[in-house]
Formats: sequence, C-alpha cells, structure tokens
Amino acid sequence: TPLIPPPPPRRSVVVIDEVGRMELHSTAFQAAVTRLLASPAEAVVFGALTAPIYGHRVPFCDAIAAHGRVSVDRITQKTRDAVREALQRRLLREVGLREEG
Repeated sequence: TPLIPPPPPRRSVVVIDEVGRMELHSTAFQAAVTRLLASPAEAVVFGALTAPIYGHRVPFCDAIAAHGRVSVDRITQKTRDAVREALQRRLLREVGLREEG
C-alpha cells in the first residue's frame, strides 16, 4: 500500500449560465436539466434562473427552484457581492477545496 494515500476524489461541477427565455424554447435543454437534477448528487450544480417579470411565472424555472437539491439565492444590486462570496465559499466546500487566504 502507498505511504501517502491518494486524495479523495473531488466532485464534478456543472455550471448552467442561465435558464432564461431562449433556453425555455429547447425541450432538449429542459430534459437535460431535469435528468441532471434527478441524477445522484455526484455533481455540484450552479446556475442562474430567470426571474419572474411583471408577475409572469416561468413554470420550468419554478420547478427547478422547488427541487430538493436546489438552493435559491436572490440577487439584487445591493446583495450581489455578499451572494457571490457566499456562493464561492459554498462551491469550495462542496468540491472539497479550501478557500485560499
């Protein structure tokens, strides 16, 4: 056996830049996101959902937001820096990396 064991495997990270109006026209995209969220939690998924505009709800985005593996952080101009820092810490923790400095 090796004297120094290999490091534990790191989790994969999937980034979905945005689930927005254009992506909602693609049934293949919606099916891929649905499969990803239904799969075992081997991958950490980060993404952005389109926000309701003028009270218009987007059912697919609502379904993603309600999924058990999903945590929603609302971002505004006032909160964006704090949310970015919290997401960065969460990502580093999820993939097993330490935050530098």
